[in-house]
Amino acid sequence: MYAYRKAMPRLNKHLDEKWVKHCQQMHRKRLKQMKPAIDNKPPPKYVHLVQNLKKQQMDEERYSQIERDNYLLLDKMSYIMTHPQLLDEKYMGPPVTFGKSLNKEYRKRELMRITEENLQILRRIQHKEPYYNHLEWEEESRRGGGGVGA
Repeated sequence: MYAYRKAMPRLNKHLDEKWVKHCQQMHRKRLKQMKPAIDNKPPPKYVHLVQNLKKQQMDEERYSQIERDNYLLLDKMSYIMTHPQLLDEKYMGPPVTFGKSLNKEYRKRELMRITEENLQILRRIQHKEPYYNHLEWEEESRRGGGGVGA
């Protein structure tokens, strides 16, 4: 039967074979009744890990702060729209009046002088003949010369 069993001493050959068959039968029966030992189910989902309650609380506080600020801004804007005449004095104070400048006439004459000089320079630039002649450059490039346009 089995080579390793020959080495084992036994008193009765028939009883030993019967015992071995009985053990094998019990083994097969246990194998059929065996349930899986590996747990391959997903781990349980814990509510405190799925829902970040602190983050939700912080977001709600932030949203309520934004709503409060928006309400205050809207209130201020509606006040401004309904009371336009008080806008300048209430928020910016009374209008500031400056004294008369002592050198206003001098600055005005100086500005006129500078403007006139600029106009004279502009007229001279516009009436000046160009130094470079682009027609000559085109002619030289057609002839194959080593001019600027080549």
